[in-house]
Amino acid sequence: MVLHGRAGTLEAGYIFGGASVSGARQGERDFAQLPVPDRFWGEADRGRPFQVFASQPVGDRLFIDTILQVRADSRFL
Repeated sequence: MVLHGRAGTLEAGYIFGGASVSGARQGERDFAQLPVPDRFWGEADRGRPFQVFASQPVGDRLFIDTILQVRADSRFL
C-alpha cells in the first residue's frame, strides 16, 4: 500500500512474514524504514500486520464502516 501526501510518501509492505513501513519526505529520493508506534497496533496481531486495517476504523475501513452505519440507520433511508 502506498500513500502519497503533500509532505511525502509512505509505503507499507508485508515481506517474508514481516511488516515494514518506509517513507520519504517531499523532495527526498530515498525511502527510510520507519518504526510503527505501539499505539497504532491496538489489539492487532503483529504477526498479521494487515489485520489492523480490518479491525481499526481508518482510511478505507472508516469510509466503509460509515456507509454501513448510515444504511443501518433508517432515518437516512
